Amino acid sequence: EVQPIRHFDESFTRLWDRISGKFALAVRRDARYLNWKYIQPPHVRYAVAALRRDGEAAGYVVYRHLQEPQGRVTLLVDFLTDPADEQGALTLLRWVHREARAADSDKTRTFTMHLGFRRLLRKSGYYPVKSTMEFIAKVNGAVVPAGFYEATDAWHFTLGDSDQDR
Repeated sequence: EVQPIRHFDESFTRLWDRISGKFALAVRRDARYLNWKYIQPPHVRYAVAALRRDGEAAGYVVYRHLQEPQGRVTLLVDFLTDPADEQGALTLLRWVHREARAADSDKTRTFTMHLGFRRLLRKSGYYPVKSTMEFIAKVNGAVVPAGFYEATDAWHFTLGDSDQDR
């Protein structure tokens, strides 16, 4: 079941703990970080919806609607499910699609580097466009394997990680 929320509880930390190993590189998306990033900022208002199964968080979406010079846009700012949970991811994407239609958005825009999430977005009707965003990363304090910086399909970064959602 998907429902709007105004606070990330500790079940989102448990979700992160369960699935974080499936990402080669990502920002730690625990409850503390998510509340700081998406619930508490005074300068921008986000809508957040959570997918719950048996009372536990199974995923979330963070989005907002805005008017741009060429029309109304819904930004899918951040999202998380287990990359193998196709049903959960598609359920959350349908939620955002309904919200975008209700807000009279002409389009929905998002960004992700993760190959599994890109496939699910395409399955949901999204199509890739050339991005102007470039990510530059340097891991300090840990040894990374050869080819780590070339193999980015398991990296999970979104518009929210770039701060280009404002």
